[in-house]
Amino acid sequence: MRLVLPATRTFGFACGGGAAGVVVLLATGEALFGPEPHPWVRTGFLTIFFSLLLVAAYSAWALMVRSIIGFQTGFWTRVGSMTGNPGTIDTVARVAPTARKVGDVLIVAGWAVWTSGLAIAVPAMIRDGFFE
Repeated sequence: MRLVLPATRTFGFACGGGAAGVVVLLATGEALFGPEPHPWVRTGFLTIFFSLLLVAAYSAWALMVRSIIGFQTGFWTRVGSMTGNPGTIDTVARVAPTARKVGDVLIVAGWAVWTSGLAIAVPAMIRDGFFE
């Protein structure tokens, strides 16, 4: 099975949008709902806030992994072209697609670990009254 993940740009927009949404909710929450909102409003607000936070975090992980791999392959290609060593450029050209595939596996593995942790943490958060 081949992993098909969105482009890096998509992760960048999702991360920026999620972070911007969190900032907007933090800045306008009390002004919109008052200091003591209705419990249903507060629960909905916290659910949206937590969801945007997860979108930003999951997207940031993918963005970091892809950025590191992109910088590494770009760096070694540049080193090979500066030294005039075609062997370095050929090696990077052969290794770069594999590095991208391994990066996608790392992204999905990180998401799996986080999701496993959330499967344990969210019920405990609900039980302790985080969303109330």
